[in-house]
Amino acid sequence: MSVRAPKDDEEARRARLKVALGGGRSIADVIEEITGDAPEDGLVETVKERLKAATVDGEAFDLAAFLREHAAWQEAWQ
Repeated sequence: MSVRAPKDDEEARRARLKVALGGGRSIADVIEEITGDAPEDGLVETVKERLKAATVDGEAFDLAAFLREHAAWQEAWQ
């Protein structure tokens, strides 16, 4: 699952409308859907910061790959 910022004002407007109509989901919900586990607050904040950085850089962020790498890192340190 790749995530990116809206490409223009019209796309941003449609995204805001979708969220206003109840079509949005929280980052925690998306993480839980991918991993099968409710995420800790620290992971949610880390993902939020990575999304912001990707937006500034104009790049897509592969959330699923990031979460796999994070899980592998956690397992290595347990």
